[in-house]
Amino acid sequence: MVREIWYRHLAIADRLIVEARDCIDSQKQHLSALEHDGEDTSRATALLSLLEETLHLMHWHRATILEKVAAYQTLELSKSPDGRANELATRSGRAAPT
Repeated sequence: MVREIWYRHLAIADRLIVEARDCIDSQKQHLSALEHDGEDTSRATALLSLLEETLHLMHWHRATILEKVAAYQTLELSKSPDGRANELATRSGRAAPT
């Protein structure tokens, strides 16, 4: 159940990253049009910077979600009733949690 929640969060983060990239592309086109027309670009440039920072934060958030998923998977392996956790941990080069 918990793993499914993390995967839902991951899907949402991925969707938001795609949307942020689309916004950035659109803003760059708008900025280019303003420059071409000789208009003031200061506000458009500031907004572009904010969008790029937002995208950076979204990537950081996605990485955090992936860490949570990995930690949850490790926890599930350590609770494995068939003892496969030690075997799998040995293959990966990590010690199984005790």
